[in-house]
Amino acid sequence: MVVSPSSPTDPLVPRFADEIFLEIFEHLTEVDLLSLATISKHIHELSLVACFDRYGITEDDIAAKSFPPLSKSRAFPTIALGRFVTTVEALRLRFHTSTQLSRDVNALASLVRRMPPIKSTDLDFSPWPRRLPPNVIRCDIEGLLLALVFEFRMRPIVVISPLVVTVVRPHRPPVNVIRRIFRRARTSGTSEATIDEKAFRDALVIFTLMRAGRVIPSVSVRAFDPPAPLGAVIIIGAARIQSLRFARDLGLSPAEVSVILDNLNIPLLRSIDAEQRSIPEDALSAFLCRHPTVQRLSLRGPPPMPPLRTPSTSGPPDALPQLEHIIGSARFIAWVLASPDPFPQLVVTTMELYPAFNVTKDYRAALRGLAQRPAMDTLVLQFNGWTPWNEQDFTAPTAPERELPHVVDLRLTFRFPSRLPRGTALIQWLRLFGSVRSVSLFDSVPLDGWCVVLRKELPQIKFTSHVLSGFIPPISPT
Repeated sequence: MVVSPSSPTDPLVPRFADEIFLEIFEHLTEVDLLSLATISKHIHELSLVACFDRYGITEDDIAAKSFPPLSKSRAFPTIALGRFVTTVEALRLRFHTSTQLSRDVNALASLVRRMPPIKSTDLDFSPWPRRLPPNVIRCDIEGLLLALVFEFRMRPIVVISPLVVTVVRPHRPPVNVIRRIFRRARTSGTSEATIDEKAFRDALVIFTLMRAGRVIPSVSVRAFDPPAPLGAVIIIGAARIQSLRFARDLGLSPAEVSVILDNLNIPLLRSIDAEQRSIPEDALSAFLCRHPTVQRLSLRGPPPMPPLRTPSTSGPPDALPQLEHIIGSARFIAWVLASPDPFPQLVVTTMELYPAFNVTKDYRAALRGLAQRPAMDTLVLQFNGWTPWNEQDFTAPTAPERELPHVVDLRLTFRFPSRLPRGTALIQWLRLFGSVRSVSLFDSVPLDGWCVVLRKELPQIKFTSHVLSGFIPPISPT
């Protein structure tokens, strides 16, 4: 290599064209290329391009701060070299299950600790051999994930797996009395909250279970800078997830759920179960449009009171061709069924009725939406303090119940102590359903006496009474 500095203070400027350097670099080993990278910034960039080219990484990938799949651990030093030129924000790696797996995982964990934070990481693992070497069984993938989210551990981290959705929230480390006194003397007395390593590893128990079954699932990590409410979302084995359930005790806020839904892509998702209050409509609509495989959609609980904004005039367009069962408030069902999608598979609808804002309007809109789905034959109504029978509708030809000639099975559940109407109100309301042939009554007390009366008045309908076991008061609508 010939250089010709024009003055003692000028940088070294190669006299060869870049193409000649790259052609020369093709004949050098990676060790030589990494050594040349220390000569100058220009040579560094050229040697980096030459190294990356051996792994199918182009200059466009570098400019996009994204690295396509890499499968060899000796590419890690090249990535480490790249941190001096560009921040690696997206990384996709495939690990081969071999005697070197544990070494490769540890190498990547050590590397990411020295690099700027990586925002997006996808890790794939090849199938297990029939006999597992001991070092593979002890492979610390949990430690690798902890290294990947280390810079983002000041905020909650959500772990989504085929087993469960878990939230690991930061907490302040315990401090003994003497240290607390000295800390208060020097500072305001507050300590920085962070994710506890043990709590983080406990949330990844699925790795222990899957290793026992000779499987290491794929992992995707999405990390977020402030002011995002979450530090990171970790998706484990997305291709194995069929049910997505957000338990009430997770305490997720709408902003946190919105971040989760915006960053999930589950190819075989069949069921969603969450609390309606924590699901923003915009985030849910976009999520459903990406997951047309959903068959059961359950958003339980009352809608916000008052609603955060005027209900949407239309639900997710053409999003759920396989939907079979929908569960939620009248407002939520009306929103979903406002979609032009015919929902050809929808056969059961469970509507929770709360004394919420505009509940009468939402109930009627939901029934009219069901009228457009002729395959829907079972309607479940759960009364949580509001009942739909209105004496003005009993003689009105426009009563929405009259528009459901395909509903043959009606199930009524009273979540409060029985609020069955006096006199003939219930009987007149049931007559609005012209095709109903079976009515089931669920309450915390026996309703056999009521069934006797109802059978006399409506002999074409079969009435059955059921007592709810382990009666649990409903969620308060306030």
